[in-house]
Amino acid sequence: MSKPQVVPDAGRHYAAWAAVIGALLAWANIGLYVVATGGDLTAMLKPATALALSSSAQQLFLLSMLFDSFGFYLPFLIIGGYLWARLRPRFGAPIDMATLCVGCYVLLGLAGTSMQMAALPPLAEAHAAGDLVQRAASETAWMGLVHAAQGGLWWMQGPLMAFWGIVVGHALTTSGFRLGLILTVCGVLYGVYFVTAFLGLSQITEVVQLIMLFLLPLWMLLTGLRLFRQPNLETGDI
Repeated sequence: MSKPQVVPDAGRHYAAWAAVIGALLAWANIGLYVVATGGDLTAMLKPATALALSSSAQQLFLLSMLFDSFGFYLPFLIIGGYLWARLRPRFGAPIDMATLCVGCYVLLGLAGTSMQMAALPPLAEAHAAGDLVQRAASETAWMGLVHAAQGGLWWMQGPLMAFWGIVVGHALTTSGFRLGLILTVCGVLYGVYFVTAFLGLSQITEVVQLIMLFLLPLWMLLTGLRLFRQPNLETGDI
């Protein structure tokens, strides 16, 4: 029986597509979130505001969470797996550790988006149809859920992405892949975000968060395009 043929560099192509499409969806997520909330980035943390969004604004928010899942999270299962396969033979255990971290990062991110997508429609409906008591109950439920998602699950992504970004970014830079420096910076920003949020430095946290949310997709896009252009895996290629 003949053995099945393996397509050369198939993993590189998967990672390239995941990175490029993920970057575009990540940026689209940010745009949709801004439109849905009318430019108020804290609107969803205000239960009365979040549950009173128009039906069109709610749909935009739900779509932004879907794009968030397929932009900032799911692509890293493919990108992280490819980089693990390429870097592990040279750098060993630290790459294993970093890959475990990025896997946990994805799980926390998906949990946060899924919770909000599932909870907003029924709570908004209850808020619109209920009396004062039911409105207060729905607002309390949303407040607990959204803070658990954005201030808990997403906050704990900080050290996970920080470790992956710094370790893998350093390994890429050492291998001659210059875009590794951008990933290292992203890792540092995630670490700063985690610390400043813990210390209650909200203004610094918001600035750092905005920078990293634009910089990480930029790294994804540039890396994906680079992977498409590289026909082989010589020095400086991944």
